[in-house]
Amino acid sequence: MTDSETPAATIAANYVGKFHMTQHRGVLPVDDGMIVFGNDGYSNDERSQREVSMVRDRLKPFELSEPEFAVSDDGYSWALVYSLSSIDVKISKSIAPSDDGTYTKEDMDEVQAKIASLKLIIMAAAMGTTDDAWQDANDLKKLDEHLNDE
Repeated sequence: MTDSETPAATIAANYVGKFHMTQHRGVLPVDDGMIVFGNDGYSNDERSQREVSMVRDRLKPFELSEPEFAVSDDGYSWALVYSLSSIDVKISKSIAPSDDGTYTKEDMDEVQAKIASLKLIIMAAAMGTTDDAWQDANDLKKLDEHLNDE
């Protein structure tokens, strides 16, 4: 199998196992997505396996596409690869165009700021490091309402 045929999550799991082994857990932003990973003996550790399930559950309220999952070749490291492109679309649709159907620079800046903010919140949620306010906002609708109020 060549790299172009290898699933992204397999490449990611092997990458974090090789280059991020000193990090027990982490999130790496990539293109229009993120890699949530762990270096904790996934194949032989039930606790690690439960924690991967917990990460998936924690991110469900954000209505992301199903992540790609893989374990490194040695079975020690794991990676969940999420696409965040749906976030861009949802937030872009929340901004109304001007009367002439165009968007101002301020509109586009607002969209980009909201996208960046939400992606950071999602990454924090993946790591379980969100504060009580975000944990209480346990669905995307409440999060959208908060972002639209700003």
